[in-house]
Amino acid sequence: MLVALDAHGNRLYAEDEGKYTECFCPACGEAVKHKKGTIRHPYFAHMPNSGCHFGQDKDNKSEWHIRMQEYFPKEKRECLFIDEETGERHIADVFVNEANAVLEFQHSPISEQEFLSRTMFHMKNKRRIVWLFDESSRNENRYKFKRDEEPYRWGPYQDKHFKWLYRRKVLERGPDISKNKSLYSICVYTGREGDMFHRIVSEEFGFEEVTFSLHDLEMGENIDVEDFFRPETYWQGQEPWKTEFEAISRERDRQERERQDAIRLAESQMLARLAYKLPRRRRRW
Repeated sequence: MLVALDAHGNRLYAEDEGKYTECFCPACGEAVKHKKGTIRHPYFAHMPNSGCHFGQDKDNKSEWHIRMQEYFPKEKRECLFIDEETGERHIADVFVNEANAVLEFQHSPISEQEFLSRTMFHMKNKRRIVWLFDESSRNENRYKFKRDEEPYRWGPYQDKHFKWLYRRKVLERGPDISKNKSLYSICVYTGREGDMFHRIVSEEFGFEEVTFSLHDLEMGENIDVEDFFRPETYWQGQEPWKTEFEAISRERDRQERERQDAIRLAESQMLARLAYKLPRRRRRW
């Protein structure tokens, strides 16, 4: 964990100067230990015999996970939410209150139960949620996305349609992104373009094939969280995609006119052949 509480409930940050001797977990209230060294990033750790779920899940984070969180002010990191009706608790990696959006960075595997629990918890309480999965790999031969080369994929999305070779299976039974685009967003990090994320705007075959948004999202201190939820029609109206869409639309219209002309020509030729083959009625004298 990067955030703990003092005896009065004030937030303490692992990166602060000095070392805290009295600190507690925001979720379970157990005492935690402030660990600071020369190799690993400072963090708060539960005791070995702790039964806190958040300790097992939140104490040890990857460097990627920490780097993503550090793009946001420390006041927005690791925010605790409690459902007043059920008492259910979840700690969000980042909560951007002005956008009413939770950001969850997921580097390690996550169970289907935990994924659904967190997602539905925030959506039920009228908070938007963005899942950002780390799909990068040091071994390029195991890159998790293969560009779809099928000929029917063309236009602005030609280079945005991929087959997910090692997909996150937890997504198959998650909320339908096509029906929850205003509340629910899924993004992936491939590691190929710096700290750039690609938002999934459509999927097929249980997320085996996905289409990325035209607009990629670069993680940074000035990132606009609303971009995680903007409909694709918005980006289609922005440059440089607007000009490309207009050109493609004109080309499609031209091809459609040619297709209709070919159909009419074929129909007229067929009628002409039928008329020629019909037997002529003999005259009666």
